[in-house]
Amino acid sequence: MKLYKKICVILSMFVVLTFTLTGCTHFDCSGYIQAMLDSIYKGDHAAYARLTKLSEDRLAENYEEGINAEIETLISYMNIAENSSFVNENVRGNARDMFKRIYKHASYSVGEADKKGNVTVAIQPINIFQLAGSELMTYNNDFYTRNDKGEFASMDDEAFYSAYIQGVIDILNKYVDQIGYNETQNVTVRVKANSQNVYSIKDTEFLELDKYIIDYEQ
Repeated sequence: MKLYKKICVILSMFVVLTFTLTGCTHFDCSGYIQAMLDSIYKGDHAAYARLTKLSEDRLAENYEEGINAEIETLISYMNIAENSSFVNENVRGNARDMFKRIYKHASYSVGEADKKGNVTVAIQPINIFQLAGSELMTYNNDFYTRNDKGEFASMDDEAFYSAYIQGVIDILNKYVDQIGYNETQNVTVRVKANSQNVYSIKDTEFLELDKYIIDYEQ
């Protein structure tokens, strides 16, 4: 699904839970996963701040960095990853606002943990790229046809690639309020304490959760 993601940004949030008791008999593993997802996708940091002892300001910064990484996913999805640096901050700001709206639709249900700390999360993938798929394809073909005809010859690289991504954002924004969901995906992760009683999940497990939040497949 996703072509680029936020794992390096988020990992620092996974390894700060320190308790004197181990095992999900004593620690609310399901609550931990719920709080983590709410912080990352909903921007609701209160519960995760209590669990991790991080400030809500710090978690808000992580949330913003996660949004920035989602922008890179979009740029990669539109096949201009190698020209990402030319997309200007104004357009990135518009993309940031759009993804915050999209993330509000993130849908996941966290199950009860077993005694080993296994937690199953039922995720309903957001279907905005399926809703907008036909229009995005038409836009892409038309944009590059116009380019082949020399319509954008006077633009520098920043103007060209920023205009291209802004057009993508404009299309996606039309579908945010129509968002529905694709087939539910169940992902099981394990919340486990290490020898220092620090609770976390594996980075690969987070990636497995994350790749289903927004379905980028056509």
